[in-house]
Formats: sequence, C-alpha cells, structure tokens
Amino acid sequence: MALPTSHHSGAFHWLFQRITGILIAVILVVHIGAVHFGVSPVDLGSPFWKFFHVGFLILLLYHILNGFWLMVEDYVHSNGLRVTLFGVAWIVGVSFLILGFVTLVPFGT
Repeated sequence: MALPTSHHSGAFHWLFQRITGILIAVILVVHIGAVHFGVSPVDLGSPFWKFFHVGFLILLLYHILNGFWLMVEDYVHSNGLRVTLFGVAWIVGVSFLILGFVTLVPFGT
C-alpha cells in the first residue's frame, strides 16, 4: 500500500491559503492606511498603485475561490454537483478578475 504524498494531499493549497490570508491582511492595512486615511492624497493612477491593487485583487480571488473549493471537496460528495460548483467558481472568478482589471487598469488615466 502506497502512502499518499503531499503532492496529492493538498498541502500546497492549505499552506498557500494561510500565506495569502496573512498577505491580504497586511495589504488591506496598507490600502486603508494609504488610500482612506493617508495624510497626503495618493495617486491611484500611478503604476505602483495599479500594480498594488491588481495584486490585491488576484490574491483575494485566489484566497476566496481556493477556500470555496476546499469546502466543496470536504462537504459535497456528489460528483455532478462538484463539477457544477467547480464550473460556477471558475465563471465567477474570471468574471470578477475581468471586472477588477476593467476598473483598476484605466483608473486615473
């Protein structure tokens, strides 16, 4: 009997879920501090802030969708429902990614 390896056990996704959670908390504090409570106005159209917020968007989407998928794997036992939920998650994820890019990239130009 072969023992399962971490490649198939989801260890990477579990670890990256924790790492992205910490990064999101730090980025959220920076975002709120600089954009909403900053002493001087922040130029949200600058390349740095665009990159910062697009990175924030990508981390958030990964974290949310990975967490959703981990719950589906744990609690949904019907293969048909799993496939449907997986497809819905992809559609929602791609839709929010496109909406985020359309909102953030032309901002301030």
